[in-house]
Amino acid sequence: MNSYWNDNGTYSVQVCGDWTVNTAAEHLQKIALQSLSISERAMHFIKSNPEGRIVTKIDLNGIASIDDSGFSILALWMRHLEKHRFYPVVFHEDAALASRLNHDFVCGSLFI
Repeated sequence: MNSYWNDNGTYSVQVCGDWTVNTAAEHLQKIALQSLSISERAMHFIKSNPEGRIVTKIDLNGIASIDDSGFSILALWMRHLEKHRFYPVVFHEDAALASRLNHDFVCGSLFI
């Protein structure tokens, strides 16, 4: 995962690689570290912008392969970000993939 912060309250994360059952544990650790990084940036941003809104742009175009486990992990992470008011927005060239992830996130579906 690559990430960068924009001073206007946007945190962008590029998700890449294999998101299958074989890599689930590895990705859980990466997501935990990304969430910590987002939280640290958000604390500084909110101090100077109390009414500010943190948008987390998640670019999925780097994903090489994904299965139900990968969708579940990403949907869980999106729910975590939303709960902490980091407003996730998903991007992917394949509308079906982005649509499925958005559906899983909104409906709370887990496929583990």
